[in-house]
Amino acid sequence: MNHLDSFVSIFLQSSLLLSAMHINVTALFLNPQETGSFPNKKQQ
Repeated sequence: MNHLDSFVSIFLQSSLLLSAMHINVTALFLNPQETGSFPNKKQQ
């Protein structure tokens, strides 16, 4: 039972990390000018 609990906690932590990374990546793609202006200014 203890082994299963530790596995579940590790899984939850990793899924939280992945969701946070996904949110950061989507924010990067959605507002590039807020995160240091990507190729937008170079193209214009």
